[in-house]
Order: sequence, then C-alpha cells, then structure tokens
Amino acid sequence: MSSVIQTALDHWELRIPIEEVTERPRSHYAGGSAILYLEPSTPSDVAEALRRRGYQIAQAESIGTASAFRCVEGLPRSSIQFGVGRDPRIRGLMMFEFGSN
Repeated sequence: MSSVIQTALDHWELRIPIEEVTERPRSHYAGGSAILYLEPSTPSDVAEALRRRGYQIAQAESIGTASAFRCVEGLPRSSIQFGVGRDPRIRGLMMFEFGSN
C-alpha cells in the first residue's frame, strides 16, 4: 500500500506528471522498525542524506507497484486530455485521479 500512497503523493503534492511518477524509486518505512527500505534505483545522494538524518537504510529489490490513470475532466470526458503512467516493474494496483488541473 505504501507504493500507491507514495505514487499518489508524488503526483499530487510534488506535481510530477502522471506519465513519469510511476517510474520513480520508492521507499518504505514500517512502523516499529528502525529500517527505511529503499529500491536500488534510489540516487546515492538521497540515501546518504537519509543516513545523515539518522535512518538505518536497507535495500529492497522492489517496493510494490502502482500504475496510474488520470482523466483531467473525469469520466466520461468531453476531451482527450488524459494521462497514463505504467509502472515498469510490471503489474500492480492502479490509481485513478478524477478532477481538474
């Protein structure tokens, strides 16, 4: 579930286009654990910054998958203004964004 939440927040809060957000490396911090899991494609400067903040880092091959579909005007739509982000990790949950720009 953290992969879907991170994908949604990266799109909505950081304004990363839906077509790009599904390809970003993910992280997962399980409550009660002192370990922050990062995917191998996480930039080394990001991992180092997290270590400096006190996180114990461990690598996880993959942290879930999430594809995304965005239709700016909702469904049914009156225009062809939509976007799809396919997760290159293969399959996963799909999130749908309904609403305006």
